[in-house]
Amino acid sequence: MNTSSVPIFTFLADGGETGALMRAHNWSLSPLGSPENWPQSLRSMVGMLLNSKFPMFIAWGEDLAMLYNDAYIEILGSKHPSAVGARLEDIWGEVWVDVRPNIEQAMRGQAVYGENLPFTVHRNGYNEEVWFTFSYSPVRDESGQVGGMFCAVMETTEQVLAQQHRADEITRLQRLFQHAPGIIAVLRGPEHIFDIANDGYCRFIGRNDSVGKPVRQALPELEGQGFYELLDQVYTTGRPYFGNELPIMLQREPNGKLEQRFVSFIYQPTFDHRGDITGIFVEGNDVTESVTTLRALQASERELVSASHRKDEFLAMLAHELRNPLAPIATAADMLKMLAHGDHKVVKAAEVIARQSRHLTALIDDLLDVSRVTKGLVELKMEVVDLAAIVTSAIEQARPLIQFKHQSLAVRYERGHPAVTGDRNRLVQVIVNLLNNATKYTQEGGSIVLTVDTAGSRVIIDVQDNGIGISPELQPQVFDLFTQATRTPDRSQGGLGIGLALVKTIVKLHGGEITVSSDGVGTGSRFRIALPISGANQVSTVKPC
Repeated sequence: MNTSSVPIFTFLADGGETGALMRAHNWSLSPLGSPENWPQSLRSMVGMLLNSKFPMFIAWGEDLAMLYNDAYIEILGSKHPSAVGARLEDIWGEVWVDVRPNIEQAMRGQAVYGENLPFTVHRNGYNEEVWFTFSYSPVRDESGQVGGMFCAVMETTEQVLAQQHRADEITRLQRLFQHAPGIIAVLRGPEHIFDIANDGYCRFIGRNDSVGKPVRQALPELEGQGFYELLDQVYTTGRPYFGNELPIMLQREPNGKLEQRFVSFIYQPTFDHRGDITGIFVEGNDVTESVTTLRALQASERELVSASHRKDEFLAMLAHELRNPLAPIATAADMLKMLAHGDHKVVKAAEVIARQSRHLTALIDDLLDVSRVTKGLVELKMEVVDLAAIVTSAIEQARPLIQFKHQSLAVRYERGHPAVTGDRNRLVQVIVNLLNNATKYTQEGGSIVLTVDTAGSRVIIDVQDNGIGISPELQPQVFDLFTQATRTPDRSQGGLGIGLALVKTIVKLHGGEITVSSDGVGTGSRFRIALPISGANQVSTVKPC
């Protein structure tokens, strides 16, 4: 048959690519025969499907010859265009066993519907796993008999794979939730029914049978602890609640006693697509160990503060008790020298007693000062003083110890004699302590240099020695109470390790600062004080903070 002589029937008009194929097709090779002989029912169905944008086909006659529209071409793949007018079994032979029962049911006059059904098809040169949603409907001819089957079909492969991916993702997230180290639970509805309780939550509450139960049934021991009320509040208001280190009493063993735990958590409301509250997401951590550890540390700290206070009281009492006998000892030493009548040995012994009693008096005075400092009782009488006079008084007090160790002391004023505002006696005490410290930690015959200079609005006082120096690890601690460098056998003049702590406190009360530097053991040390230069003559009293 010459294809150019096939009449153009109205029902085959338009229809896009497949309509054009049908109009030009050699129907003599098809079981359907020429369109001019097709029954009106078939013509109507073909005209309808050709002008539809939804994928569909019709299989007609005993051989189930197939006609389809443009939307169905993508489903056919490489089977198009040879599928036009061909037998359905020949076109979809790879799935015929799967679809044949449904087709036979439709040909018996019963419609069939399938949703997201899987198939393995060969349409693009290889096998593909695909999913379809379709309906098979019987089509009756003019005699009322079923002449064919109509199929509307949609490939849902992408949707099914997306759903599978979402399901896999949800499963993965559930596994993550389940094995997360923290506490995670999902509560549903106003009764707060457990939908999810992960392993961490089950360990925390001491049971794993809470899923499916309302919180009041799963955790009855929470009655009266306020947690039920918090959940009700979050569900009612839609506002999250954050709890930090809250105590909770749990019965973590069957028929056991209530056990106190501590938990930090958030109750976060969940919403549906309409914005209505559906439940509460619970996430938190069992912080019992950290809370109990912190409380133990705080208790230890309170005990240390109490012990320090008792120590301060003891030092004050000890200093007063030790000072009482020193005055008669010093007086007895002076009387012994007066009664010696030229006895060299007695005079020498009296001098030793006097010198050591002065040393002991100085130590006790330091103890008393420590007591006053720790109790906040240091009070300064502030006035404008000439720093040169302060230095002179300090050298007079420190000179006996310097001479005793045959050491040299050089005093240098780089830029005149500046004045400062301060307590005269306390500033003398500061410089005496630094000189005595330098003397004690410098070998016999060593040298000490005291330098007074200015830098901007500050007076700089340097006390430098060539003694044993200070190790790097000890330097940050030298101004702490009772800190000392290692004693050496030749250090007959010891100390309590409180002089530098007093110096730092007094300097700070004067609005100054003190620093220490040393290149290490055996390199000597330098202590530097910076005090504000006096602006005018003034007298005032600075009381302790």
